Amino acid sequence: MARHIDYPKLLYKLQGLADLLPGVNPEQAFRAIKGMDTKPHDQLIRDCRDFQERVQRLTEDCRDEVEKPIYIGVVGHYSHGKSSLLNALIFPPKTQAVLPTGEGVVTSMCTLVQFESSGSSHEFYEVETGGMERPLAPEEYQARVSGRGKNLGGLSHFRVRLAVSNLDDQLFHDFATKRIDLLDTPGLGGPYWKDEHALMRWIKEFEVVVVCIKATEINETTAITVNPFLKQFLKTCVPVVTFWDLWKKSPDFKGISDEVKARAEAKRRITQYFSPLEQFVDETIFVSAKACSDAKEVAKDEARHFTDQWNVDNVRRSLASRVRPSGGVITRKTEESEIDTQRRSKVRQLAEQLCSAATQYAGNVRHRIDEYRPEGAHTELLEEMKADIGRDLESQIDRLATSLEKHFNDKISAIGPQDDWKIQRDQAKEQTLLEYSQHKQRALKQILTAIDRFKSGRLDPLIKSSGLKRDVQGRLDRDFKRLVDDFSRDAGGPGLSGERDLIVTPSAGAEMVANYVAALQGVAMALIQKYWLGFVVGCFIYSTAWWLLRWIPGIHTILSALLAVAAVGIVGTVLGFASRAMQKTKIDARNKTLAENSHSKLVQRVDADLGEPLRKLLDALSRLTEDQLAPIDDQTRDVLDSLKASLDKLEEATYDIKSLL
Repeated sequence: MARHIDYPKLLYKLQGLADLLPGVNPEQAFRAIKGMDTKPHDQLIRDCRDFQERVQRLTEDCRDEVEKPIYIGVVGHYSHGKSSLLNALIFPPKTQAVLPTGEGVVTSMCTLVQFESSGSSHEFYEVETGGMERPLAPEEYQARVSGRGKNLGGLSHFRVRLAVSNLDDQLFHDFATKRIDLLDTPGLGGPYWKDEHALMRWIKEFEVVVVCIKATEINETTAITVNPFLKQFLKTCVPVVTFWDLWKKSPDFKGISDEVKARAEAKRRITQYFSPLEQFVDETIFVSAKACSDAKEVAKDEARHFTDQWNVDNVRRSLASRVRPSGGVITRKTEESEIDTQRRSKVRQLAEQLCSAATQYAGNVRHRIDEYRPEGAHTELLEEMKADIGRDLESQIDRLATSLEKHFNDKISAIGPQDDWKIQRDQAKEQTLLEYSQHKQRALKQILTAIDRFKSGRLDPLIKSSGLKRDVQGRLDRDFKRLVDDFSRDAGGPGLSGERDLIVTPSAGAEMVANYVAALQGVAMALIQKYWLGFVVGCFIYSTAWWLLRWIPGIHTILSALLAVAAVGIVGTVLGFASRAMQKTKIDARNKTLAENSHSKLVQRVDADLGEPLRKLLDALSRLTEDQLAPIDDQTRDVLDSLKASLDKLEEATYDIKSLL
């Protein structure tokens, strides 16, 4: 046995879910963010709006299904006793009929009969097509529903609210509690029958249809009028043969005198002519509503075929079996009426659709939120920009340093021994710096191109999707370009260290002094080693033997020549050592210059000249972008977090609803 549904609790939960729906539309929250353009969020907003509308619609459908009346229709050919049957069903015998009946009286328009537990008197209304209602006095209602009085144009139907306190059958208390309404329809094929579509709309709303067929007109003529409408109705039908007390007067039962055989013949004719009723023919009830209302006594010979109320109470019981649990025990939860079963099935179906749709849509919206923009995306992207440009910068710096080192080394290595070191070195420096400047401009162009490519390909789409208004985006773009242009203009001039400081030309004074001191020491040692004997002989001759040799002709010239030769040797030695000292000084100066301009040191200087300013530019660009995007991103994240929280509550509400089914 399927579990019952606690409808009041379900309605409470449905209202709670409906109260949560405004929270799943972030449009207003997005619009409240200063400087934000909601256009990039339009798809998310549309998804949330669709979700909201879908769940709202299903919530209302489910609530309507719980709260909407259940309609039991009474249909049949005109003058077949529909209104008489309803009067007999509802009101005790010999009481004034609410629904007009009688010879020549025809129901002109549908009357919706409702039951009110709290009312003390019956109420009558006419309902216009647009839904407006006008109260009527009982006499005015009877005149209007019979087609008398002013024109009925513009009316949809009549509505009668009956106070169940004035009715004596528990059935109608159940009708009031469960909002079950009866509908008396205009007779099919009658003079007032014009709007077939109106009955078609009502038929779709009926849960049960009581089909009235006059005992004397169970024939093809009646069937041709009634069957097209019955074929549109696929639910429960209750066939009721009215005016059964007159069956003997009908030629259709000619030759039949037995009540049982007459009823069998009536059922056969219903099966023959009214095919939509074939499956319900065994439940056919034979009544005389007028005899019941008039409190006519049932003849003894008919007592076994009629109840005291001419079987009208059997119709009431048939309806009761569909409204109340079998056996009339309405408190046992293990039993359920047919109408309750149908209502519960429909409510469960709608509620399950609601829960399924809410869960599915919530999952879709969550997925879109997660994909919408990861938290801190702009920060991650800016760091990625600095990392990518930084790697390119390192590569460019290494290439510039390598080119600088090779060009300068080649120039320095080409300086000959006889060349003026300082002049040639300075010329090499100028030429190298000129070459560097050209390479630097190319490197700058490549780096700035990489920045522009990253901005247009990665950063701009993120900025556009961030929700910044167009004017703010334009200002950010102009400030970004201004910073890049300023850097590009300034990067051609001196950097932090200045391009002229890229090549260091150290002084070789200390090395020169050391080399000449060493040369003097070498001269002294050479003189001592090579000329000590001649020096001693010369001193001896000049100091002791000059007087002995003075008689030799030309001795003075000879001695002068010897002294000159010795002096030349000494000078040559000195000059040789001095030349070697000069050459060594040049070599030391070259080695020192090359050491001061090694690859690693050139990398540091190029980095100071180009890398540090570029890194400062990247930091400035990051701060500029961060200052614009961070507030938007933080507030957007707050909105999305709030949306997620609303989805959590909504899903929790759907779980609560599902637990009631």
